[in-house]
Amino acid sequence: MKQLVISLAIAIMVAMAPATAMADDVSVIAERAFKLVQQKNYNAAFPLMLQAAEGGDCISQGILGTMFYEGKGTAIDYTKALSWWDKAIEDGCGESIKAYRNDLLRTQSFIADGFQYLVNQDYTLTVINHNTYTSLRHVTIPEKVKYKDRVHTVTAIGSYAFLDCRSLISVTIPASVRSIGRSAFSKCSSLASIIIPNAVTEISDNTFDGCSGLRSISIPSSVKSIGECAFDGCSSLASITIPNAVTAIKNGTFLNCSSLTSVTIPNSVTSIGNWSFAYCNNLMSVTIGNSVTSIGYNAFRDCTYLKSVTIPKSVTYLDKFALPKKCKIKRE
Repeated sequence: MKQLVISLAIAIMVAMAPATAMADDVSVIAERAFKLVQQKNYNAAFPLMLQAAEGGDCISQGILGTMFYEGKGTAIDYTKALSWWDKAIEDGCGESIKAYRNDLLRTQSFIADGFQYLVNQDYTLTVINHNTYTSLRHVTIPEKVKYKDRVHTVTAIGSYAFLDCRSLISVTIPASVRSIGRSAFSKCSSLASIIIPNAVTEISDNTFDGCSGLRSISIPSSVKSIGECAFDGCSSLASITIPNAVTAIKNGTFLNCSSLTSVTIPNSVTSIGNWSFAYCNNLMSVTIGNSVTSIGYNAFRDCTYLKSVTIPKSVTYLDKFALPKKCKIKRE
């Protein structure tokens, strides 16, 4: 029965897809993915659907969530299914999967000590909500939780888990956590500091967006990817250490971090995205690693204290609006 209703959801979304996707700059990729899904060639469809979803096509986001839920073209992953469904709903393309999202939560989640957990296929847990989030001030996420005579390990914080918890001051995350989802702590404006466990490899899009009170954060060397707008609006963040494993500074990653005074971009980074440090208007010093090949549009817009930047030989594309007008460019 599950296979039937979920396949029906995919069919409905595919039927809706072409008209919606054609307006998107990823429409060609999305359309190829839709055709492969219609042909039930899920293994070939999955990487294209992922690319289209990451590119912002919301129909693709909904279908991708369903593919994760049903294990079509990829392993079953309830956490990723829920994350992509929520993203599709947020972007206005999720009406056809709301019922299936609710069914997943009804059958695969439970509440213990205020936390709502999603039970994954491997019996690990993802924190997806807290039933008193509006009044939360200090949170300690447990490493182990007992449910139905089984002890489960908490390995993830889901997308939007603590979104808009404006009273939240501190969070203790257990060492067992490996991933932190999209917008997990977005708009937690009272959050002052946080330590990310050493097992985490990715900070997702908008994870700390709008955390205007965040003064310090410890990012472990295990982190390989920091998402778009991950720290957008962290206006109290005075310093940041970018791990040596990170390969890209994405669009808007440190946008509006107005307290940053200096930043060192490690040699592992190959690209600096659009608006990545825009409006960091106290930024006075930038060291760019020797592997960077491109610096995008408005990357350092309105960084008025930035008087000079040395551009390494590796840079082959420097957008003409990347740096402030009065900033002196030095070439290696």
